[in-house]
Amino acid sequence: NPCRKTKTVCTIGPSCNTLDLIWKLAEAGMNVASLNMSHGDRESHQRIIDLVKEYNAQSKDNVIAIMLDTKVCLLLEDFTRSLELISPGAL
Repeated sequence: NPCRKTKTVCTIGPSCNTLDLIWKLAEAGMNVASLNMSHGDRESHQRIIDLVKEYNAQSKDNVIAIMLDTKVCLLLEDFTRSLELISPGAL
């Protein structure tokens, strides 16, 4: 139902990285495939993204969104380090 406002978010990991399981989750109501970037590597995340894209290309009635759960603490550390490099008068 395209008018549905509630979304079902599924965190996809190594045990769900087959097209068959992505289809089963989608048919069960998954709207968003979430990938936790703190776990796994680039190749495993890319595989899941490719599987979801393949599902989206084949499905006529349903589109699954992809959400990346990033490592916020690392992003904040990088941001803080960047601010330290800027001289106080520059802002």
